[in-house]
Amino acid sequence: MDWLCPGFSEVLARQINANWGQLTPDVIVRDVVSIEQSGSLHIAVYDLNNDQVLVANARGSTESGPLDAFDRLVISAWLFICACVRACLFVSFTFCLYLKPFFQH
Repeated sequence: MDWLCPGFSEVLARQINANWGQLTPDVIVRDVVSIEQSGSLHIAVYDLNNDQVLVANARGSTESGPLDAFDRLVISAWLFICACVRACLFVSFTFCLYLKPFFQH
């Protein structure tokens, strides 16, 4: 996602604020990603508490159905990730929490 694109970042901020305090992976897919619609190629939502990832990809050239990832079926897979990857994801998430005040009204 291009963070300097108001068409996406303003919608993303609105959806995060509307769902703040109840942002589960399912809510993120249903009420954030599907409405914000920047995941045309790929979306991934990581649930590190339950070692799961929710993933959707854009339609392949030999497939049918919706084109964009945010309109397609989201699958859930178990994560078996090493401590190093978990630490990197934690740092990314912590940075997102740092940005939270910028999404507040």
